[in-house]
Amino acid sequence: ELAPDVPSVENTLGWVLYRKGLYGMAIPHLEKAATNEPSALRKCHLAMAYIEMGDQERGQQSLLAAMKLDPNLPELKNAQMLLDKKQARER
Repeated sequence: ELAPDVPSVENTLGWVLYRKGLYGMAIPHLEKAATNEPSALRKCHLAMAYIEMGDQERGQQSLLAAMKLDPNLPELKNAQMLLDKKQARER
C-alpha cells in the first residue's frame, strides 16, 4: 500500500501470489514489475506464472528475454524445467 508502483514491491507481491498458487492474481503484478524495471529475475518470475496459467508462448518469450538479460541466472533452470514439463504434458 505504501509503494504501489515500485517494481521491487510489485515483483515481491507477484512472487508471493505465485508461490501460493494464485497465478492469475500474480501475473498483473509481475507484468508491471517486469515492464517498469526489467531484470532477468523479474522476467523469469513472469515466465513461470505464464507457464503455470497455460500460456506457454508468452512464458517462453519471457523466459528467452530473461536469458538474454542474464544467461547465468540460477532460476532459469527451474523455469525451463517447468516449461519442458508443461509442453510434454500437451503432447
